This record gives sequence, structure tokens and C-alpha cells, in this order.
Amino acid sequence: MRRGPLRIGSDRGLPRLGEFDLELALTQLVGPIVFAKLIGIEHATPADCVRIVDDFLAARAAS
Repeated sequence: MRRGPLRIGSDRGLPRLGEFDLELALTQLVGPIVFAKLIGIEHATPADCVRIVDDFLAARAAS
């Protein structure tokens, strides 16, 4: 069951993410989209964004 958006600073988001640097988190989340746009290799689809966020959350859980 998928819930609504997980907001970084929300009551649901903070326990899941633990301590983090907001600027670094934004760089990790937005960086791949900006990079792809800058070099013109592709446009980020909603599925791409879901994958980026899932990868980010998995990396946070592993650390």
C-alpha cells in the first residue's frame, strides 16, 4: 500500500531518514535530473524520479 508523499522534514520522513544534511540530500535527489537535462541525454519521467528517490532511501537505510 503506497501512502502519500514522504516529505523530508515531516513527522514520517525524519524517523525514516535519520540525521541528514539537507543540502547534500537535495544534491543527491536533484543532481541526476539536472545532469541529464544539462547534457541532453534524456528527460526525467515520473518513473525515473521514483527510482531516484527509492535509490536514495535505500542508500540511507544501508548507512
